[in-house]
Amino acid sequence: MNMTGIISEAAIKFGELRGAPSIQARNIDAIAAHYSGHRPNPRVVSIGHRLGNLIYRPLVSMSPEARTSLDEHMADDGVVILASNHVRWMDPLVIAASLYHTDELVPVAHNMIIPTKPSLFKVPGLRWAIEGMGSYPTFREKDVAESGADGTPVVSADNKKYLKKAGEYTVATAVNNLVEGGNVAAFVEGTRNKGNPLVVQETERGAVAMLEAASRAGANVAMLDFGIYYANDSSGQPIVSVGGVFKPEGKNFRQKAEDVREHIQSRVTEAAEL
Repeated sequence: MNMTGIISEAAIKFGELRGAPSIQARNIDAIAAHYSGHRPNPRVVSIGHRLGNLIYRPLVSMSPEARTSLDEHMADDGVVILASNHVRWMDPLVIAASLYHTDELVPVAHNMIIPTKPSLFKVPGLRWAIEGMGSYPTFREKDVAESGADGTPVVSADNKKYLKKAGEYTVATAVNNLVEGGNVAAFVEGTRNKGNPLVVQETERGAVAMLEAASRAGANVAMLDFGIYYANDSSGQPIVSVGGVFKPEGKNFRQKAEDVREHIQSRVTEAAEL
């Protein structure tokens, strides 16, 4: 075993001793077991959301019609998948702060889990905070890619296997939370938009898969679209447009994912015009 393998194995053993699994793809079975039934800590949520509001002070727009549609949906034992674009690393905190701007959004804030990139769980002290806020680790292809002989990213056969299991666990954890009356946040582009933040990238199908699986299991679940834009002045103030609840339309996952993208695109365009 090479030095990287030795360190990886030591991290897994150390995690087992302290009851917190090492966040690496090859440890996905332990991660899935640990985060099964994961829920946010209400006290940490309250502190985190208020702190985010104090720091970022987002300008939030939500029409009366959107407020009414969300209020009626929640009153009917509804749950939501908060679907948003992804521009900067602080977007989760901006969303958290935005959820405290209207009475209709507060119930979403207090019972929401968030699939989060694994690197954040490796920062000392940060793991406790983001877990308390409802985050749980999810893996993308770039999180398990290694450098090939020519320097291009390569995903090994083992990592492809772990990645498949990680995708199944991510969806299953979200679906379980939705069925039990919780909400889920998802950056549906999959990764930050480093190109043109005004144009929402192609969305992944995971959020649609979550919605359909939760619906089949009996949850009254809908999408809630968010669009984040950062002002082009020196303040860089985040501007957030919130839509109402909706069910994606289309004949298949691809069409439904595109419908989600179009809803979020409308929100981003609206935010940029505020």
